[in-house]
Amino acid sequence: MRWKATCTVDGREEELNFSWETHQNLFPFCEGRYLSTLNPHVLNFTIEVQDPDDQTDIWFDRLMISPPSPSSDFDYPLVQVQHTDPMVKYEGEWVDYLTGQYSNVTGSKAVIDFKGTALRWYTLYESAFSPDRSQTRATVVIDNQTIPFVIPNVEDGVELQMGQLLFRTPELSPGSHRAEVTYEVVGRPLGLYYLVVENGAAASSLAGSAPTPPSNDPHTPSSSASGLTKISKIGLGIGVGLGFIIILALLLLIFKQRRRQTQTSEQQSPKPFSLPFFSSPLNSPLSPVSSARTLNSKGTPVSQLPFPRRSLQLRTVRYPEEVENPPPYQVVQSVK
Repeated sequence: MRWKATCTVDGREEELNFSWETHQNLFPFCEGRYLSTLNPHVLNFTIEVQDPDDQTDIWFDRLMISPPSPSSDFDYPLVQVQHTDPMVKYEGEWVDYLTGQYSNVTGSKAVIDFKGTALRWYTLYESAFSPDRSQTRATVVIDNQTIPFVIPNVEDGVELQMGQLLFRTPELSPGSHRAEVTYEVVGRPLGLYYLVVENGAAASSLAGSAPTPPSNDPHTPSSSASGLTKISKIGLGIGVGLGFIIILALLLLIFKQRRRQTQTSEQQSPKPFSLPFFSSPLNSPLSPVSSARTLNSKGTPVSQLPFPRRSLQLRTVRYPEEVENPPPYQVVQSVK
């Protein structure tokens, strides 16, 4: 199979050439990144089969829209995140194998910052990347809680496996979370096909403030359009400043004159005889004042975790368990 694909996003064109010997599902033909969140976008995709004898059907699987940023709120209960998304930060030694991200080096880590109540990790396996099919282990640290999990073995004869649910985090409180997935023991490679974020928080309005027009925009008001020259504006500012100073000086002068008149009248009038004022009766004993007092708090203790500890367990998935998690797509080597 030899295909030529042309992808155009907002006028930016990219040509891709493919040559495969096997069938494949969910291949990312076209991708556009760092797009504005304020304007609509136009995507055009065309594909040309270069082999006239090729009768292979071309299927459109899905169109996915990534969140505006890793910290964005979501409007949807399930949000799929590709392995190439900036939300996923890779540390250590990883290989971008077109269909997914792989690592077979212990200590390699993937860090995901997300908003939601759970995170799913879907994996993949390709024998062309590594022939090792043995079971191995990894860990996920979610909100500082470490949880080990198993990367299951791949059956003999399977050359390609895509879309297997590797783990699902415990139920989390709505809000921001961080997950760190680390490859622990050498065996089958740790592969990331895509992620799914569950139950994102209700999104705030995407309508932002209008962008400031550039200085050469014809709608931007200039100083000449206001009818005042630069010299006129300077003179006006100086006049207003002098007027304010004069008014302030007059107010101070009037205040001083009235104060002098008040002091003179008080000196001339006789003062009545009075006893000193006491805050307590004369027969009440006075108690010394302490520097501080200790109060006994009877408040409710604060829970350390937003979710119960018993939920810190990864769920074991058996296929077919639910409609959302069908069996993974597999390519099995033909027996001759």
